[in-house]
Amino acid sequence: MLLNLDHPQVRLHQRQTIRLHDQGPVHVACDDGSIWITRDGDVKDIILSPGQSVTICEGGALLISALADSRVQLDAPPTPCPPRVPARRPGLMQRMFG
Repeated sequence: MLLNLDHPQVRLHQRQTIRLHDQGPVHVACDDGSIWITRDGDVKDIILSPGQSVTICEGGALLISALADSRVQLDAPPTPCPPRVPARRPGLMQRMFG
C-alpha cells in the first residue's frame, strides 16, 4: 500500500497490515477501531484503541495491523524526539575491578 502523507489518514480493514520502512520519527493515532503496532528489534508491541496515540522516535521498520476495521492517522511527532544517546560501555578499569 502506498501512503500519501499529504493525507495521512489510512483506513485499514480487519487483519490488513501496512509496513513503513525506515520511517524516522512518526506519530500514530488510532481514530477508530483497534490497531497493533510492532517494530523490528523491539520485544514490546503497542495496541491502540480509539483516541489513543503514540510517538515512535526510533527508525526502522514498523508494522501497523488492524485488529478491527480501523482509521489511523500518521503524522510528524507533535514535539521533537529527544536526541538518541548511545549506550556507554564500561571502561577497562571498571570491567576489571567492578
